[in-house]
Amino acid sequence: RARGSAAIRADHCSKVCTRRQRLQGLHPVIEDWHAKQCLLKAIWKHLYAKSSSTEKGTLSQLKVLLNCASAVEPDVNVKGCEDFLHIVLHAHVTAAGKHLLA
Repeated sequence: RARGSAAIRADHCSKVCTRRQRLQGLHPVIEDWHAKQCLLKAIWKHLYAKSSSTEKGTLSQLKVLLNCASAVEPDVNVKGCEDFLHIVLHAHVTAAGKHLLA
C-alpha cells in the first residue's frame, strides 16, 4: 500500500511538489504490524474463550460487559482486539495499583 501510494503521488505531483508531498523517503515497516498481530493471536488463543462469557473477570465476560463488538479475533480486526486488550490491561494495572496503595 505504501509503495502504491508513493507511486501515485509521484505520478500526480509535478516538479513543484515537495519530497514530503511525493512521499519520498517513505520506508514501510510491515513486520511490526505482523508481529503485533501474532502477539494478539497468541494472547487471544490462551486467554479468550467464548464459553467463559458468564465467568466474572474473563476476557469474554469483559468484552460483553464493555460492549466491544469490534474485538472479534485478531485475524478479523487487529485494531479492535488491540484497543480492547489495552482497556483491560489498563483496568487491571489501575486496580492492582489501588490495591497496593490502599
